[in-house]
Amino acid sequence: MANIRVFVILVIFLCLGVFFIIFYSNAAEERIVISEIGAYEGQKKEWIEIYNAGTEPVDISNWKFWENNINHGLHLVLGETEVIAPDTFAIITQNSDVFLENYPDMGVQVFDSSWQNLNEGGEEIGLIDEEGNVIETFIYIAAQDFSLQRKDMYVNDYSANNWQEHHSGNSVGTQNKFIQENKEQKHNEEDPQIPEEELAQNENQEDQLLAVITTSATSTFVHTPIMFSGQFSTSTQNDIVSYMWQFGDGATFEGVSTSYSYTTVGLFVAELVITNTLGNIHVATTTIDVLAKPEDVEVHQEEVFDVVSSTQYIVINEIVTDPASGNTEWIELYNTSSTAVQLTGWTLFDGVGQITTPTSTIAANSFFVIELSSDKLNNTGDILLLKEPNGTIVDAVSYGNWDDGNTNDNAKKPKKTEALARSVDGQDTKNNKEDFVLSTTQTKGLPNIITAPIVMQKPSSQNNSGGGTAPPAPQVATQRYDSGSVVINEIVSDPADGYTEFIELFNTTNRIIPLNDWSVEDGSEATTKISGTIAGKQFFVIENPKGHLNNGGDSIILYDPTGKEIDRLTYGSWDDGNTANNARIAKDPKSLARKKDGLDSDNDYYDFSPTLTITKNAANIITQSVPKNSQNIAQKTTNNIPTSSAVTGIHITELFPNPIGSDSEEEFIEIYNANEETVDITGFVLGDSSSRRYTITNGVVEPKKHKTFLRSATRIALNNTGGDTVTLYDTNNTIVETITYTGKAPEGQSYARDTHSWYWTSSVTPHAANTITKENTPPSIVIEADSEVHIGKLVLFDASDSADSDGDTLSFIWEFENGRRARGEIVTHSFGKVGQETVTLLASDGNVTTTEKMIILVNNTPKNIITDQAADGAEALIISEIFPNPKGADTAEFVEIYNPSATTISLAGIKVDDEVGGSKGYAFPVTDTIATQSYKVIKKEESGIAFNNGSDSARLLFADGSIISEVRYDDVVEGASFVYNQAKNIWQWTQTKTPGEKNSITEISEKQNKTNTNNTKRQKPIIPTPLEEIAQTDIGDRVKIQGIVAVLPGVLSSQYFYIVGSPGVQIYMHKKDFPSISLGDKIEVIGEVSEAYGQTRVKVTQKEDIQIINHPGIPQAAVIDIAQVYDNYTGWLVQISGEITEVKSSHLYVDDGTEEVRVYIKRGTGIKKHLFQVGDLVNVTGIVAKTKNGHQLLPRSQKDIQKTGRVQEHVVVPDSITAPKRSVEDVEKYLTATIGGLSMLLFVLVLKVYGNTLLQTIRKMYAYLCTKFWQ
Repeated sequence: MANIRVFVILVIFLCLGVFFIIFYSNAAEERIVISEIGAYEGQKKEWIEIYNAGTEPVDISNWKFWENNINHGLHLVLGETEVIAPDTFAIITQNSDVFLENYPDMGVQVFDSSWQNLNEGGEEIGLIDEEGNVIETFIYIAAQDFSLQRKDMYVNDYSANNWQEHHSGNSVGTQNKFIQENKEQKHNEEDPQIPEEELAQNENQEDQLLAVITTSATSTFVHTPIMFSGQFSTSTQNDIVSYMWQFGDGATFEGVSTSYSYTTVGLFVAELVITNTLGNIHVATTTIDVLAKPEDVEVHQEEVFDVVSSTQYIVINEIVTDPASGNTEWIELYNTSSTAVQLTGWTLFDGVGQITTPTSTIAANSFFVIELSSDKLNNTGDILLLKEPNGTIVDAVSYGNWDDGNTNDNAKKPKKTEALARSVDGQDTKNNKEDFVLSTTQTKGLPNIITAPIVMQKPSSQNNSGGGTAPPAPQVATQRYDSGSVVINEIVSDPADGYTEFIELFNTTNRIIPLNDWSVEDGSEATTKISGTIAGKQFFVIENPKGHLNNGGDSIILYDPTGKEIDRLTYGSWDDGNTANNARIAKDPKSLARKKDGLDSDNDYYDFSPTLTITKNAANIITQSVPKNSQNIAQKTTNNIPTSSAVTGIHITELFPNPIGSDSEEEFIEIYNANEETVDITGFVLGDSSSRRYTITNGVVEPKKHKTFLRSATRIALNNTGGDTVTLYDTNNTIVETITYTGKAPEGQSYARDTHSWYWTSSVTPHAANTITKENTPPSIVIEADSEVHIGKLVLFDASDSADSDGDTLSFIWEFENGRRARGEIVTHSFGKVGQETVTLLASDGNVTTTEKMIILVNNTPKNIITDQAADGAEALIISEIFPNPKGADTAEFVEIYNPSATTISLAGIKVDDEVGGSKGYAFPVTDTIATQSYKVIKKEESGIAFNNGSDSARLLFADGSIISEVRYDDVVEGASFVYNQAKNIWQWTQTKTPGEKNSITEISEKQNKTNTNNTKRQKPIIPTPLEEIAQTDIGDRVKIQGIVAVLPGVLSSQYFYIVGSPGVQIYMHKKDFPSISLGDKIEVIGEVSEAYGQTRVKVTQKEDIQIINHPGIPQAAVIDIAQVYDNYTGWLVQISGEITEVKSSHLYVDDGTEEVRVYIKRGTGIKKHLFQVGDLVNVTGIVAKTKNGHQLLPRSQKDIQKTGRVQEHVVVPDSITAPKRSVEDVEKYLTATIGGLSMLLFVLVLKVYGNTLLQTIRKMYAYLCTKFWQ
């Protein structure tokens, strides 16, 4: 009967405990934990996995990953929201681009962050929420080879009991391996049919013990209690009789749970030993980090400070202790690392106590100045201590007579207004006397400039005659630098034509180094002085060093201001006593560069290599020519390498058409194998837009590798102007991929594939992954205004078609005669006198200001007559002769124009220029004319136009920059003229120059050179061309095309409109004299192919060039994903859908999850941008236009942007939960948990007293039920 009463009581308590525990577990709970650590991965590949172990979604917006005492921000790169759902993983990456390349199929949210590296041996990490609350922090255990995984997400045990290294890799983004194994183990152990005799046998099995430690925190301050509990330790026989604690500092305790306070700072390993009735034991450990409270730290004069810290990257760099009257004392800190450091919680002490607590962030390789509100620092001597939040001393500086136990290494005492500064920013030898010097130049927040105080000697008292003693020279303080702190990194000793010699330096340190009074000396002892600064891990270029670097060999020595040799380079045949380690010579067009920036083994032969890729002021890239008699690797390949046309994942990734120097040696086409296996493309064919074809004979490409084909091997010469098309064909002559670039290829830049598009980049990367380096693109200015106006009439000047391909907002300043100015995109102005006036427009994107000038002819004659005469006459002018390269001096250069018409033509507003980006051009005086059938010569001495000796263009332009006539030349013959041979309808070189006269042809064998010209006078054959092939035509071709009008003139610009078929094209007319057309008209256009802002257009000269065929109706837009915008859709009318992610003054950004695109709103569309805001869901229809730096979408009217909805908030609070009740519910939740916990504790206590009796009773009941119901 007694047993029954005990059993009933226990059952009641058990039910109560279970009820409260279940109730608590179902209560709303937010719990984000770190679940897996990928510290074993390589540089930039590390990651942290987190897990929502709670029952509620958690928004981690503005959370921080805490590591190395630094808060690292999080930025969502994969996923729709920062909200992590319950039972869901997310990843924090060191570098998201690298991570997603390694794990392309990642199915959970990915956040980008940044840190230096995670210690595979363990370090403290944590998570901090938006309000600065610590969510979790702990020191993880070592995991050298694979990821470190948490076994139980609900236990705050950070020892080996709950963390274990993965057996063979990781389970990033999925359930941890050990949780899976535990579940499988538990599933295998479940068996309801347990015979009674087996239960009896289990009583005699060996007891299984497991000690488990739980703590209220893993870090704490001294004298602050922390809870230790072993209540979750287990024994299969329930016979734990002893819990013995050792806290790591000598203190012990016996019992299940206790609180304990540490009295000293440090890392302590707490240990729990549990013992059962048989005397078996099990041990668990955990690490506790005990920090110093800031208020407990005191500084005593007699203390000797041993500065030991893991954060030696912050130093005290400059101090002013006795400022000028009215100024304050200040201390400058310097961050020598490449990572920003959060200073919140740091403290600064002097010899008396704490003087300030900085609360800001100090950027990488930057300075931070602390201004003191009152005088704190002793003028005669003091000590400064910089401490981390845990009390660790990061830096200590003693100066003057302050006794820190060793006054011999104190820095000098500064006098009034003097600064105490490190001789080299950030350099710390732990000897203040050596590191610091006095300076009369204060450089608050800037690199130190040392100007030593002048020390005056006292006059001699022994000799008062003879004029006395001359005053001493100023005492000059010099900075000391280690050899190799700056190295010679790259040189060009034999530059290509038109280029100069240079020496590039590289700073191997992380600090800024001032180069004033440094010098370089060549073998002839010619010395070049240097001035400026060089940032840490950055470059500095010395152009045209004094003397001349010998092509065959020379020596270059770098000296610091003291005359100390910092670095030396010897190359070629120069004899420095050991020519065996000389670097090789680099002939034109190569440079001599270190194989790895800054790497110096003191053996120039191994450190340097000639390279085809010159990278002045940038990271070195070593490229060499392919050996001409290289063997065919394809003949050696095995059968397991794919070799058929079925191969996929082969892409053209980079084209280099216009290298600096010799095109024939450095041009290349690069192919990339995106597959996971080696692929053999032997037999594939490369070709360009010419008939040249190259069959690949060495086609083995390793997985994820690039293969480069040089022009010297393929004989494929990519065009420098007019664009080109490169095609890769498989062995069945099927096109694998085609890449087209248009316009002029920038010299020294390659055309490279990025994720979704192609860009010109100054980082040329043969054999390697592409690096897109796009400098800020200056604004492209378009001025719309009448070039001939009537005096006193108000003239409209419109710059609304100007654009900035970087998306920056433009500001405009107009400059008129007599210094008058106007601001704005569109302005009006009237002119007060007759004559030629120059209007200047300055457009700024906030980084670069571009200037464009327009010549305005102010006349008393009615404007419409002047315009007609000027337009009709000027269109007839042609360029007839160019003399670009005279023998001897080039001052005799000239260009000649010819008027073939029957009337005299005014040259007012007409300009002559060379190619785009060359000279400034020459505008004819307003009174200039050219008589009928006569010539006009424009000489270099009056025009300032300098034609290139290699290749260039001569252009005749209207005032607005549109082309009247253009001639391109190449392969210049010295002393010859480039003339138009009317009889043969070609351009050619002639030995006879005829300025101002009819051309005379004296042919030059093997030098005749034809060229395309954009000349409005000489008509070329008309080529009927489908719209699908318009991009493959050459600039200057005359074409006949048909299409449907998709946007009218005056909407996107007054000078052009668009027609579409499948693709589309821009139709341009300078005079804006378009016929009357309507949307949906099918028209035929005859015109000349040209290019503007990176896209093809067809230029017409008169309205008769446009003929209406019929009216099939308004064209339908092609519905595409945004990512497809970047895939050859230029000129198309398309429709995209997505979310507005950004709204700017002239454009929107829309993202559909595949990519983001800029939607540019032109003034003529009448679109009201203020109707849209971030978060709107929209459908956008428009023309795809290409700029220098990418693509944009041009809607035509308000109807082209349709709102379809708005993005909803991702976290919704149920209606039943209101904010005022939240705190009450929290209290109820924790009370419930407390009651449940007490019930369970009471149940455990009763179990310990009556355990054996209860166990026997349960076993008998279980056996009875098995017999009764499961037979």
